[in-house]
Amino acid sequence: MPENETATTPDEVLILKLPYSDMSRYDSSGRLKELAQPAEPTKQATINPVKRFIVSTVGIFFLMVGLIGFGGGQNNLISIVCIFFGILVIWTFIARPEMQKRKAAPPSAARNPEVSISFNKQNIVMHSPFNQFKKEWSELNGYKKTKKGMHLNFSDGIEAYLPLEAFYEGELKALTALLQNKKIIQT
Repeated sequence: MPENETATTPDEVLILKLPYSDMSRYDSSGRLKELAQPAEPTKQATINPVKRFIVSTVGIFFLMVGLIGFGGGQNNLISIVCIFFGILVIWTFIARPEMQKRKAAPPSAARNPEVSISFNKQNIVMHSPFNQFKKEWSELNGYKKTKKGMHLNFSDGIEAYLPLEAFYEGELKALTALLQNKKIIQT
């Protein structure tokens, strides 16, 4: 069960924390995806596939010339230089950029970040490590209480689902009372 916080200021009424995958389960608008997407990563220069093929062919060519030169027994210095140059070309233009690209990829844990939803007197705030939505109470069209949780429907098509596991003992009743005080229609 996720850790929920108590209100830190008099304006905050309730703060819930739950995984993004639970909250966005029934959202057909797709707008909640912004909560789980990290900021756009910096665009790394990638090499054109044709240039990549040519560079890798040149690198392999120098490696082969160097290895064949060792077999001939003549002038081992040229063979060593060719092998070194082939390894340098392949490392610089193919292996190292690929390793950097894989290292910069977001970790799998970032796909399902923890989202906190704060219900206060002025608005509803959905906050993740990547983004934040602030919704006025007037934007909440209605809510639906089910056996497994609560659906919040907003005017822009967002449907946030709050599973029962996100609530502690009296929090569901407190949220229901808050929604009734705000005169939100139960559907």
